[in-house]
Amino acid sequence: MKYFAAIMACLMATALFAAPPKVSKTVPYGFTENFTNACEQAKREGKLVYMVFCGSDWCGPCIRYEREILSQKKFVSKLKNKYVFVFIDRPQHQEKLSALAAKQNPELFGQFGIGGVPCTIITDPDGNELKRKGGYRPGTEVKDFIKEIDELTAGLEWPPKQSGSGKKTGTASGKTSKGKQTK
Repeated sequence: MKYFAAIMACLMATALFAAPPKVSKTVPYGFTENFTNACEQAKREGKLVYMVFCGSDWCGPCIRYEREILSQKKFVSKLKNKYVFVFIDRPQHQEKLSALAAKQNPELFGQFGIGGVPCTIITDPDGNELKRKGGYRPGTEVKDFIKEIDELTAGLEWPPKQSGSGKKTGTASGKTSKGKQTK
């Protein structure tokens, strides 16, 4: 019996100290990891794309942002009529990513010039960046964060209104199709 206990203790110690820490492979509630599908959904539904770039297992502010804001159902439920949500992760342990995310995420980090995380980017359904918000202030309440996003995106009109001739009269950037500033 003593030998069994000693063997079990050795096995448990090996498992605890030899294995890298487990990384959650889950994407926050209401988010997808597929940027292409999110853009297609945004086109179908007349929405914008809300992208979050994160380092889910090594970046303290990212971990707090995910826990305090992104994983809160009231966050997604308040904004789901305006956005399709995408979570683009760059964890320390890349093997925890799906095959899609392992290929797509580094490309998106480069395409959008992400130098620091967390970073939130609002795009149109074609993937064109409209607004960017870097960082996260830990301890922010969901309602206050939603207010920050509303202030960031104030003036974005999506989908752009169509004139009687079928031409866009305004875009998400607040400019007309002829480049003149709208109200």
